Amino acid sequence: MTSADKAIRIAQICDDNKARDVEVFEVSRLCSFTDHLVIATGLSLTHMRATTENLAREMKQDGLRPLGLEGFEPPGPWVLADYGDVVVHLFLEETRKYYNLERLWGDAPRLAWQESPHAGG
Repeated sequence: MTSADKAIRIAQICDDNKARDVEVFEVSRLCSFTDHLVIATGLSLTHMRATTENLAREMKQDGLRPLGLEGFEPPGPWVLADYGDVVVHLFLEETRKYYNLERLWGDAPRLAWQESPHAGG
């Protein structure tokens, strides 16, 4: 699975779990620690926890486990799941607005993951 395929798969899982405003950024030319960022908004701490658990379960079925998971225990307003070449940021709405990663990574191209032939699993 390529990095782009993995990012699209993660975005679809987040979307399937009702995360809002899912965005995928291709950042390989702008940073050295990952190739893609997936940013999404959870509706509540409980929703973020369930989305993170479902993401981990589905990625495990694809043979992938996160290298790191931050903000999950205890649940916080920002969960970061590091899948190596794809880093996932799941925020509560207020926290996402505050940190505004979209502005920070504004020079990065966005993947139109909804239009991908890989979308939908």
